[in-house]
Amino acid sequence: MHARSKRILILGTGPPQADAIRCSKALGCEVHAVASKPEGPGLPLADRFEAINIVDRRSVLAYAKHWACDAVYSVGSDIAMPTVAYVADAMGLRCPLTLSTAERLQDKERLRGFLAKSSLSPLPFAAVACVEDLPDWPKFPAIVKPVDSQGGRGVAMARRRAELAALVRNALRFSRAGKAIIEEYVSGPEFSVNAFLQGGQMKAAVITDRLVHAAYPSGVVLGHVIPSAVPDAVRGNALELAARIAREAGLEDGPVYFQMKHVGERVFVIEVAPRLDGCHLWRLIKEMYGADLLEASLRFVLGRPGNMPFDLQPRYDKLRLDFFTQRPGAVFVRQPVDEAALYSELFYQPGEVVRAVNGYAEKTGYQIRRAGPRRDETRRGETRRGRECE
Repeated sequence: MHARSKRILILGTGPPQADAIRCSKALGCEVHAVASKPEGPGLPLADRFEAINIVDRRSVLAYAKHWACDAVYSVGSDIAMPTVAYVADAMGLRCPLTLSTAERLQDKERLRGFLAKSSLSPLPFAAVACVEDLPDWPKFPAIVKPVDSQGGRGVAMARRRAELAALVRNALRFSRAGKAIIEEYVSGPEFSVNAFLQGGQMKAAVITDRLVHAAYPSGVVLGHVIPSAVPDAVRGNALELAARIAREAGLEDGPVYFQMKHVGERVFVIEVAPRLDGCHLWRLIKEMYGADLLEASLRFVLGRPGNMPFDLQPRYDKLRLDFFTQRPGAVFVRQPVDEAALYSELFYQPGEVVRAVNGYAEKTGYQIRRAGPRRDETRRGETRRGRECE
């Protein structure tokens, strides 16, 4: 009698979770998925779907127990990680973080407090539960965010005191906890650090430049470039800071993502997440270096960990990940893909309506293309477009 396939529960069915579903199936898993609505490119890929809000921990746990899931995970979702940790702890499943760590890093007020207390890139901030209690905020521009949302929902820039109340009121609309946070705005180039931890050590840490829409104040992402153009001193400071934060947060295994800015050589942390990012940077890193952070993450929760290389040898001089975007509520229009793209993917079918996430410019797909010559010309004939997790 053959043993059944490992059964994994993926929280969410959006584009980042579609990556996880495809990779889990390539690893031989039976894939279950839950999300609040039956929509998104991950929906038709799962072996079974049920409409459950991913922040409803007890309902997700009941589902995982009913189907005797062997693993639970999510990609690119801040709000999913506390549920992942809760379910894994209750069922004795492998998980790269504890529930307390997941909750602390997911809540932006608690994250800022942790960074300040540990002297890890502290920034002035204030939490607000109602507009009547607005603090006497001294410095503008300032960033206003919900404390517990994701995807740019409710994020905006206040350029003067007169704008603050309206922006806080809007941010509160997107907060389940009913709180918003005001942070000092850091004016400097944006970049990301994606790292993978094994036994508390960073086995892979890759910096990419983060390109944003200049027209929108909330950091709506346009794409990423690898390798980053940040100076060597900034690179060293960023990696040292990332390692310190991971250590102080108690992160031992799995992926961790940092969104950062730098002013001169000084590095500031904008976001920290104990997960893979939501911009498919795992694929950009895989194309550049051959290291698959997504597969490594899934292998960890499935109990099949492997070794992540320290020495990442680039295959190209430079790669770009470019997002296709449209306004929310618009009918999806297919945008042209570079014929030489190494990989491309669209998140919508013709005629579908673009869903609102950040409310400004929503991702409808992406492509990865060369921005410089390939280092290893011996693999030129290999077809890369559309390849999934191996």
